[in-house]
Amino acid sequence: MGRYDIKSDWNLSPLEDLAKEKGVNADFLVQLINSSYEPSTASVSDFDSYSIPTLVDYLERSHRYYLQKRLPEIEQSIYAMKWSNTYHPICVLVSRFFAMYMKELEEHFSYEEQKLFPYAKFLCRSKEQWHLIPALSVFLGQYSTAEFINKHDDSNEDELREIREALMKYEPPQENRLPYHILLDQLKSFEEDLHLHALIEDKVLVPKMVVLETLLNA
Repeated sequence: MGRYDIKSDWNLSPLEDLAKEKGVNADFLVQLINSSYEPSTASVSDFDSYSIPTLVDYLERSHRYYLQKRLPEIEQSIYAMKWSNTYHPICVLVSRFFAMYMKELEEHFSYEEQKLFPYAKFLCRSKEQWHLIPALSVFLGQYSTAEFINKHDDSNEDELREIREALMKYEPPQENRLPYHILLDQLKSFEEDLHLHALIEDKVLVPKMVVLETLLNA
């Protein structure tokens, strides 16, 4: 709920009221909450009924939430492990690996925010404002869903799993077990969050864009 700027005591208020206040689809929020408990069981059918603007809004909010909160928290935990009194070389390797991972993820997000999301919004506007359709051919000369599909590399979950598995080979001393397990929990939680993020983007949003693109080009 953090990405929608809904406070931790949100369950004290009706969810529909909170969603209306934030300009968010209440049913979509409920589905996100349900899916967050078991991300691996989430399916396309869970989110296929929601509009492109709702999906894009979720993805944009997720990017900001990751970059401003989730990733810095993980980075801070890695830093604490690296400079603890129980220094271990693997902590340095994990630190370097995660720094590279963050850089790649930021570039990945930047590409989507500059290309994919603006194009998705343009497609939706063209559906409602038919006079924009001639401009679609110009847009297609610069970008299309086919280009995204061809260039898209969704290895973020795999890379994060590699970081977590490398860290699991480290056996921390007793006095350092708590921060170690906190870091592992953070990595696992973020990995699951990315799984849901990828499902919504790759399996729901992009196919919807392909259908709309085809319709407008007909």
